[in-house]
Amino acid sequence: MKLALGSDEKTGLIDFVLEEPRKRGHNVSAYGPMAGEQMGWPDVGEKIGLEVSSGRADQGIAFCWTGTGVCIAANKVPGVRAALCWDAGLSWRGCFSRLVFVADPEPFVLLSQLRPQEHCIPGIPAK
Repeated sequence: MKLALGSDEKTGLIDFVLEEPRKRGHNVSAYGPMAGEQMGWPDVGEKIGLEVSSGRADQGIAFCWTGTGVCIAANKVPGVRAALCWDAGLSWRGCFSRLVFVADPEPFVLLSQLRPQEHCIPGIPAK
């Protein structure tokens, strides 16, 4: 699977989500500070949306504080259906939209604090 991952800032959770799909054998493209680019949330939403709508990525995930802005920006890209998710259950359901936006949950729950079997990266199967 080709996955586009973007954020307007770099955090520990983003590092985890960037590496976990790679460990599972998936191709991950990063956009924003984790790729050495300065991007605001509108640019992140548009970039990830364009990657998915063009077919260069099968699915996209973007992080920001609330997720609302990047979701709005991505939904302006024709053919994109972005879902705002803030927990594993919503993220799993959101994977059916092909583009999932996650409110940065570090103040709430860190995925890295969960047991390995609880890690849920939407639509990213183990290989």
